[in-house]
Amino acid sequence: MSRFATVSIGALTMTDTAVTIASGKPLVLGGDASSANHAITKSQLDTVATELRGAITTIAGSDTAFDTLAEMKAFVDGVTTSGAANLLTAVTAETTARGVAVAAATAAASSALAGVDTSIRTLVANEVASRAAADTLLRDRLFHHVNVQMSPATIPDEAPPTPMPTTVKAVTGVDGWYFKNGGPSSSTRKFNWYFGAPVDSTGKASGASLEELDIRLRLVNNVSAPFITFYTAKTGSNDAASWYHAKYTYIANQSLTANTNYLFRVLVSGYSAVGSLSGFSNVDLTLDSYSSTPNSTLLATDTIFAIAVSSNSSSAAGNVECVIHGLDIHSTNGNIAFHLSNNDVVHKYIGTKLTQLYLSMGQADPMLGIA
Repeated sequence: MSRFATVSIGALTMTDTAVTIASGKPLVLGGDASSANHAITKSQLDTVATELRGAITTIAGSDTAFDTLAEMKAFVDGVTTSGAANLLTAVTAETTARGVAVAAATAAASSALAGVDTSIRTLVANEVASRAAADTLLRDRLFHHVNVQMSPATIPDEAPPTPMPTTVKAVTGVDGWYFKNGGPSSSTRKFNWYFGAPVDSTGKASGASLEELDIRLRLVNNVSAPFITFYTAKTGSNDAASWYHAKYTYIANQSLTANTNYLFRVLVSGYSAVGSLSGFSNVDLTLDSYSSTPNSTLLATDTIFAIAVSSNSSSAAGNVECVIHGLDIHSTNGNIAFHLSNNDVVHKYIGTKLTQLYLSMGQADPMLGIA
């Protein structure tokens, strides 16, 4: 039952549940009703109420219901009292959460970038190493090629090569200088063929510059194989001979097979072998202390005077028989490939025989112009 009767006074109607203002009539809050500052219409109140409801819904949620102005006031008072603190807490939590997220993202990005950086560094290092290896390989494959002529510089002593027999040439299929010994007391007891080492800008070949020496040969008889010796220049102190300071001889200290192509390799100064040739078997020679200068060690500062390919002078006749195709020298001063040709030997042999023939007939050699 209503505690109040409905009362209507002009545009104002009051009941126990509501106060109603007739539509279009202003509510005067004291003062002059004609002043906009003192009067407000119902529609204006409705607009304010709607805006207030919207604001409260935004703050409190759409499920919030206010039945009275007292409830609305209590809510607004609550926002005034604790809303700022709650908002600060929420903002602080959000800031903290975003900071954690940013830190995590930064750490992840740093880790990823570190991984990328490591990968890039590894790739660069691998590329540098690969290029260095390729450069070394290219250098090892690049040679200055020299066709060696029979001359006193190459054959200053002992026996020269002789024309290669057809039977040997047909088997080897490769050019070179052929030699077969005639025994210890003969004029063809052995051969010593000399070659020069690559020199630097000062015209010297230091002990440190030598890396590898390779003899390309066909071993016809395997009883006595050729060997390689290099000589250092005189120093004036403890020289082993009148024309060199020390010598180092390397021999094939292993079983060999007759009629076989070999690449005899000498590794100097601790370098790794790189010489290889298709159809040739690699044999790494070892230092022969008996034939080398006693108690002598090749020094980096030593000067290489000459390199010789030789045979054993004490071998029985026929036990030394081989074809030397050439000598390859690997050096930090550049690589040299010395090539030996049977054609040069044949030409030399024919020229010598013709000269002897002309002289035997008492005629001048038309090639030499002598009697």
